[in-house]
Amino acid sequence: MSREIIFVNDSKEIIINNSILYFYINDNFLHKKIKSILSKDNNKNYNIYFINIKNFKNYIKIYDLKSVPTFILFKNKKEKNRINNIINLNDFKLIIDDIYNF
Repeated sequence: MSREIIFVNDSKEIIINNSILYFYINDNFLHKKIKSILSKDNNKNYNIYFINIKNFKNYIKIYDLKSVPTFILFKNKKEKNRINNIINLNDFKLIIDDIYNF
């Protein structure tokens, strides 16, 4: 599997098999930092979807979003972790490594 970083610009289907869904409102410092961290990650076992919730309000209900930013991490089509709001970036990296190193 080769990892993809996907910026959702239309209502194309999100494949949640081994994926991180990152819901945000506007580009900001955190958004750029997350993109940088995930882009440099050598682990190729997951895809990353950047989803601007302003453009896809229907995802609020579909994914039961309570706050933004929200990260939902799926492995083998099952939600393994959900991170609401801002998180320490080192902790975020540890969570990713724990879930996707297989």
